[in-house]
Amino acid sequence: MGEDQPAAAYAKQMYSRLYRPAGMAGARLADDPRGLVTNYARGNARDLTGTFTTLPYASVGSYAPIGGALTTLNDMAAYVRLQLRAGVSVSGRRVVSAGNLAECWKPHISVPVDHPNLDPDAASSGYGMGWYLTRYRDGTSLIWHDGGIDGFTSWIGFLPEHDIGLVVLNSMSGNRFLPRKRHFRLGAECSSRDGAPGSAARGGRGHSPGRLGHPRLMHG
Repeated sequence: MGEDQPAAAYAKQMYSRLYRPAGMAGARLADDPRGLVTNYARGNARDLTGTFTTLPYASVGSYAPIGGALTTLNDMAAYVRLQLRAGVSVSGRRVVSAGNLAECWKPHISVPVDHPNLDPDAASSGYGMGWYLTRYRDGTSLIWHDGGIDGFTSWIGFLPEHDIGLVVLNSMSGNRFLPRKRHFRLGAECSSRDGAPGSAARGGRGHSPGRLGHPRLMHG
């Protein structure tokens, strides 16, 4: 079997078994969006002199499972809705069982509460299968993950009890804290001290129709 065949087979399975049934029609495992779409983002970072510079697309290689997906905000929104709808896509198709999703969310390792001064309602935090879970004092939970790669940073999170989620995709690396500020705001929007949720977008059960892991944003 050639060196590229396992990677191609994995990419094909990801599309046929997750992306397409989940309503993520624009998502692909690939090194470079050029040739796939005409409108795409480029990753950026500061160089050694502190000047902002555009970075080249790096080879995905063996890290494809944790940061190899090229995607759009709409695709990631569909992924959040899949989580909030307990494994059912926006088109009504069962993609994964509710039990398997719940097992992924379940924390197996305790971690410190992230920035407790900014998130004072957080009572505990843990890490499960690819997801952090922050539990709040009112019993609700925020399930989230963030990352950064090749000039891009991202944050994705949702509160199942409130049927609300948020995706932040940013084409600038070097400060992963900025997307995570939305994490604290989302928690505050749904906490008892702030009352009813405000401007954060909904998209889960019963509502109409954003790289996975660490996505790189493609427009269109």
